[in-house]
Amino acid sequence: LRELTAMVASGLGKPAHYVQVVCETEIPMSFAGTTEPTAVVELRSLGLPAGKTQVLSATICGLIADSLEVPTNRTFINFFELRRDYWGWDGRTFA
Repeated sequence: LRELTAMVASGLGKPAHYVQVVCETEIPMSFAGTTEPTAVVELRSLGLPAGKTQVLSATICGLIADSLEVPTNRTFINFFELRRDYWGWDGRTFA
């Protein structure tokens, strides 16, 4: 999780203390009709330059393949750019 945190922080150009990583491995999943290892990643960010998603996708898929043994062609990543007033933390929003 630390490696993924550092990689996402670097890829987004954001401090690691604003990056949260959740990994749930005990959820039954299937893809393409099989239960072979598969992963779904959600990356939510305040400010997400479209030009960075390709590099982030390659890096995240590679890290998941190496650490969780999920093939890159069985990993999906959904990128979400959120409005600052739609993200709360520490009793306030980032607006």
